[in-house]
Amino acid sequence: MSTDPKKLLEQEIDKLLSFLQKSYKARVKWVRQGKYDQVIASELSSCLSNGRLDLVENLIDRRHNIIEFLRLIDQVDYENRFGQNVEHPPLPNGNEIKEIDSTQKE
Repeated sequence: MSTDPKKLLEQEIDKLLSFLQKSYKARVKWVRQGKYDQVIASELSSCLSNGRLDLVENLIDRRHNIIEFLRLIDQVDYENRFGQNVEHPPLPNGNEIKEIDSTQKE
C-alpha cells in the first residue's frame, strides 16, 4: 500500500465521488418510482446543512406543486372512473386545465 499522501488523497476523493454518484443515482431512481417526499427530504437536509435557504424554498415550492398535480390527477381519474362531470379546480400558479379538441384549428 502506498504511503504517499497525495495518492491517498486522490483515492479518498475518488471514493467520495463514487459515493456521491451512487447517492444521486439512487435519488433519481426514487423520483422515477414516485418517492418524491423521500427525495425532497433528503435534498432539504443537504440544503439546510449548507445554509442554502433559497434552495430550501425552491424545494418546498416544488413539493407543493407535485402534491397539487398528484391531487388533480387523482381527482380527474376519479371523475373519469365514476363519470362525474365536475369543474376542474385551478392549477397551482393560477393556471387552469383547458380541454382542447385537437381536431379543430384555433
